Amino acid sequence: MAPVSTALVLLAVARPVGAYTCASGYTDKTGTPKCAGVLASSCTTSTCCQVQETCSDFAVLWAISQLAGGGCAEDTKFFDTKKTNTTVASPAGETEVKAACCTAFSEAKCSDWFAVKGTCDNGQSFVGTTSAPADSDDGKDLSVAKYKEMCCVPAPATCSDHSVAWVLAAGFGGGCVEDGATKFFDLKKNAATVADPEADADIKTACCTPFADATCSDWRLDKGACTSGSFVETNSAPADSDDGKDLSVTKYQEMCCEVAGTTCSDHSVAWVLSAGFGGGCAEDAATKFFDLKKNAATVAAPSADADIKTACCTPFADAKCSDWRLDKGACTSGSFVETNSAPADSADGKDLSVAKYQEMCCASTCSDHSVAWALTQLAGGGCAEDTKFFDLKKTADAVVAPAGEAEIKAACCTAFADATCSDWSAVKPACDAGHVVDVLSSAPPDNDAGTDLSSAKYKEICCVDPVTCASVDNEVDSAFQAAVPMVTILGLVVAWIVG
Repeated sequence: MAPVSTALVLLAVARPVGAYTCASGYTDKTGTPKCAGVLASSCTTSTCCQVQETCSDFAVLWAISQLAGGGCAEDTKFFDTKKTNTTVASPAGETEVKAACCTAFSEAKCSDWFAVKGTCDNGQSFVGTTSAPADSDDGKDLSVAKYKEMCCVPAPATCSDHSVAWVLAAGFGGGCVEDGATKFFDLKKNAATVADPEADADIKTACCTPFADATCSDWRLDKGACTSGSFVETNSAPADSDDGKDLSVTKYQEMCCEVAGTTCSDHSVAWVLSAGFGGGCAEDAATKFFDLKKNAATVAAPSADADIKTACCTPFADAKCSDWRLDKGACTSGSFVETNSAPADSADGKDLSVAKYQEMCCASTCSDHSVAWALTQLAGGGCAEDTKFFDLKKTADAVVAPAGEAEIKAACCTAFADATCSDWSAVKPACDAGHVVDVLSSAPPDNDAGTDLSSAKYKEICCVDPVTCASVDNEVDSAFQAAVPMVTILGLVVAWIVG
């Protein structure tokens, strides 16, 4: 029976240092909480942290208390709802809540009174950021009159308020075209504020736009719909008349109505077939191909052959693996990498040999050989022939072509002498209660063959107390995290076979 040690996997990780960092909204738990293992990944928010209370958690009770003169009111302050997300320091008693959530009435803003003082009168706008300190004798209230005086201001006039009159005035030489001006009342500016005192000059500054800066949307009501194509309202469409105040219908249709062009996809079938007869991208002995990766590319009008070639053809020298896949087929081993460069290698510069295709486009990694080599190791083959084991830390490492036994061993095997506790954990007895596996510690074999570690020695070196939240860092080596599932899988495979 093959020794269970043949399922070993070597992992490189970093020991935790520092302390677990709780995320925003949490604070450290009291005491000395222990994690589930010796790595940072075994420490979690639920293990190490507790939710940190905010002013929002006390809002209802403290608002009720304030009505009875308690809470913040005891210090001539109010519970400030603008601070609902402010954290309250531990232990979140009355002192801590007051420090975090109360604001002096003398520092109140208009927004703090809105819920109890109401809205402004018609024609006025509310300004919540204005300072509005209490004016009552006890320093805890603000009169409605003072509230409206400080917090309500006349609503500003906008271009919309003048749009009807000024559009009509322009028809009689007034408004924005007054005194021969080449401007128009811009309806896109309806929400713009007109400065006081709302004189004609103020309206012109805020609401008029030169005809030279007009866009298609400014002409649509007058010029109508597109006779063909789609209307593009944001296109620039300056006046083209002699007086600089009008746009011809012809120019309007040209600038504002876009006819959808063709794409390479529209020509793909015909041009791919044509290339087989020396046409399309291959015309005139050109060493190019119709690039299906460019199917979404736009072909410039009038979509003549030259336009299609410019948009859709790619030199064979710039080909990628994906360009050959339909012709060359699947990889015989390894994984297909479609983005690898794969220029033609034939004499005419238009083809790629299957051998070169497999070499450039089929990347073999240790991962591609892991299952087969783990099983081979059970029979004393594979890495075991050299007192080594298949190293799953190296699953992403490339295996040099032709990916034979020698190349796989060079890329993927690691000496048993370099094993760590994590490499034995899937095939050795569990640690006693209260102890966890120190996956970071070195644990070389102790048998004569140098391929196994006794259970007693394993427990002696590898079973330790778990790390505490106070002595761990949130950062964990990704290689360890990625390899752990494979350790478990191979361990179960081995245990099933040899058990």
